[in-house]
Amino acid sequence: RHARLQLCEHCLVELPWDQAVDAPCQPGLINRQITPLLYQGAAAAWVLKAKHHSGLVEARVLGTLLAEALGDLYPDPRRRPDLIVPVPLSLRRLLARGHNQAALIAQPVSRALAIPIDRRMVARVRHSPIQPGLDPAHRARNVAHAFRCKKRLRSRFIAIVDDVVTSGATVTALAECLIAAGASEIHIWCPTRAAGAATLPAFSADEDDLGDNRNPLRRSFT
Repeated sequence: RHARLQLCEHCLVELPWDQAVDAPCQPGLINRQITPLLYQGAAAAWVLKAKHHSGLVEARVLGTLLAEALGDLYPDPRRRPDLIVPVPLSLRRLLARGHNQAALIAQPVSRALAIPIDRRMVARVRHSPIQPGLDPAHRARNVAHAFRCKKRLRSRFIAIVDDVVTSGATVTALAECLIAAGASEIHIWCPTRAAGAATLPAFSADEDDLGDNRNPLRRSFT
């Protein structure tokens, strides 16, 4: 298994595996949600590294672990989504970070399951503050109408990939956008799931908005 090329057996056993990996969702909007790990310990550290510090290795490990869980849960390739859509960043945040961690996580998933990624189909048209520390109602308002789909989807079966599910506000807003554009079924694939908004660190400032000094390379890997 590819995960054993990334981590030793001890580390794999010690990871915070999510016992509710295949969670119930919202009929008619999100049909299935897969989160193999809890947002704790090493998994949480990897997410933060992938998100804020160009953690390419951490994103690859998270994507590989997600891909292996998905391979077990979707054994029939004919019943898998036909397109992966990583949660897009606003242009302002993408320029600040230099990468989209959701797109990096999606790459091992795409290779393992032979499902193409579309990084350009959906745009994040409204920049919003980062979500950590916000309650679910504020999170929902934060991302309302934040996405725009650039094409008609004509009954496409879509998997949304992100780094962590907390309240679900971001993936719900994106799912609503995709359904409105014609998607027939939406599944959420994230390597980690937080128990609630309070489990995510509340940064004292949005480090993505602090200027180029935070990320002098400003590389885009997406």
